[in-house]
Amino acid sequence: MATDASNDLPKEIETVDQGTIAAEVEMKTEEKQEASEIPAGLASDAGALILRQIEFYFCDSNLPRDRFLLEKMKENPEGFIDVALLCSFARMRTVLKVPSPSEIPADKLAYVASILRDSKTLKLSDDDTKVRRTAPLADPEAIRSEIDKRSIYVSPFPRDSTMEGLTSLFSEHGPVNCVRLRRHAVSSDFKGSIFVEFDSEETCAAVLAKNGTLVHDGAELEMMPKLEYLEKREIPADTLDDVDVSEAEAEEAEELEYEAGLLIKFTIEEGTEEISREDLKEALGKYGTVRWVQYQKGQTTGHLQFEKPEEASAALVGVEESPVILSEKPVSFSAVEGDDEVAYWTETRARQKERRKEYMKERGAKGGKGKGGKGGKGGKGGKGGKGGKGGKGGKGGKGGKGGKGGAGDEAQGETAIYEYLYIL
Repeated sequence: MATDASNDLPKEIETVDQGTIAAEVEMKTEEKQEASEIPAGLASDAGALILRQIEFYFCDSNLPRDRFLLEKMKENPEGFIDVALLCSFARMRTVLKVPSPSEIPADKLAYVASILRDSKTLKLSDDDTKVRRTAPLADPEAIRSEIDKRSIYVSPFPRDSTMEGLTSLFSEHGPVNCVRLRRHAVSSDFKGSIFVEFDSEETCAAVLAKNGTLVHDGAELEMMPKLEYLEKREIPADTLDDVDVSEAEAEEAEELEYEAGLLIKFTIEEGTEEISREDLKEALGKYGTVRWVQYQKGQTTGHLQFEKPEEASAALVGVEESPVILSEKPVSFSAVEGDDEVAYWTETRARQKERRKEYMKERGAKGGKGKGGKGGKGGKGGKGGKGGKGGKGGKGGKGGKGGKGGAGDEAQGETAIYEYLYIL
């Protein structure tokens, strides 16, 4: 008859082994309890905010549009992303009360990991340092198409509206997946209109049925399907651009607004003509879309502007791990925050305003010059060289709508300034 080998062990050894196991289990339980305790200084609802924000980063509403996170997922065979990287993003740092993206305290990382254990859509790695989706991501293009079908366009809203406030507003009418604030390409200021994505086409249709009955901050809200809005926008594209620019000009007289966390300052140990904007853009381009590099060859400092705050945060973390050296010159990077950030955007807006004034002045001068002289050639064909009719030819100069060719030049100039203002 078979016997349990453990019965042959001396009682004292058996007792020690069981005690060791019990101690290890108790230790791990205590570690998890400590990690799940809210770190000092964080709000009581920090856990809920953290879970919601990180689940949003990975959800179908955001991930198919987030080129940076998609690239990061490809770097890991299982699609994991470092929790520390996610915590370095601007919104997460706000919740965690962390000033620098490259210095996330260990206790806060442990706390975030403990929160993510409760997620139904995310999975932590065995060492609690990485996280991924539980479900694989479907075709991004197909997802975007489905999202548009259950999304609506809504306006008008006050310029001080927040994403959280608007999400709460529409959550009263049905489950909301995402709210996107629409911003001017020129100034990045809130346009007063939004796209709201609901959980289903049925919820979307039910909310649209209330069009003309919803009022917010004293204004009746206009709602329409997002796809319908996009179709309408495509027809008068030029008009919309003109409206956007004029609105942006009007906004300059108001309080300065900007998206925080987009900027990085860089310092080159020694100025050199060999380092160009393109070099700097290429060095940090792997972390996200660099919209603008403010720098002249030979200078020792400058700024890079990213498209998204999380891309700037990721870049700061990345250059800490992999220092940048250009033309044998070390380049250091730092976040632009607080008064420095306000000063940067104030100066940028002032330059934009001056550039617009210069452009409008130049365009006005061009318009007055009318290249009618060329039209004068038509006058040259004046019959019999009659002086009077030759003068008429001058009138042809009026027909010097040939100056319209000039209009083509102006159009190019307008495009150039629009691009200039956009990238600033």
